[in-house]
Amino acid sequence: MKEMWDKRFAGSMFAYGATPNWYFREKLNSLPAGKVLLICDGEGRNSVYAAYRGWTSVAMDYSEIGRAKALQLAEEKRVHIDFYLSPVETFTFPVGEFDAVGLIFVHFEPILRTYVHAQARKALKKGGKLIMEAFSKDQITRESGGPADINTLYNVDDLVNDFAGFSFQECSELEVLLNEGHFHVGMSNVVRIFATKL
Repeated sequence: MKEMWDKRFAGSMFAYGATPNWYFREKLNSLPAGKVLLICDGEGRNSVYAAYRGWTSVAMDYSEIGRAKALQLAEEKRVHIDFYLSPVETFTFPVGEFDAVGLIFVHFEPILRTYVHAQARKALKKGGKLIMEAFSKDQITRESGGPADINTLYNVDDLVNDFAGFSFQECSELEVLLNEGHFHVGMSNVVRIFATKL
């Protein structure tokens, strides 16, 4: 998988664009700046935006090429991000350190999904915000982006279970028009979550 992501991120163009995910941007902008963690942030479009908005921005991913492009983008925007190179399975998630965690189109098979979501919960402070957008299982019939394995696509019920005890300001499956680089383009079925750790 690492080789696949390195290949996708190769070249001068940004696979999903250099601008932030729309949902992440809108929700982040509704919050006072603090410290944010972007899990599997690829080429850094979201972590760089958070830093530009005055957040202390921490990202992780296991693609060396993605990380290099994220740091280049941060330099171009004249901001600082801490970007850790690590597989998500072995990344050391801090405890109760972050005011927000972003999970933007981060897809895993069920066992790893529940593990990563538990780590995201652990990393948030009490009162911290979860911002999540991912493809729903209905996306399997579309060609506008996302995994080809339905087991790595999500539904609301599974995610509500993963984040049990959160207060959900938004938790919905819906159809949206994506226009993010070359790989998220067209009408798409997504899950969006904006929630608070209690």
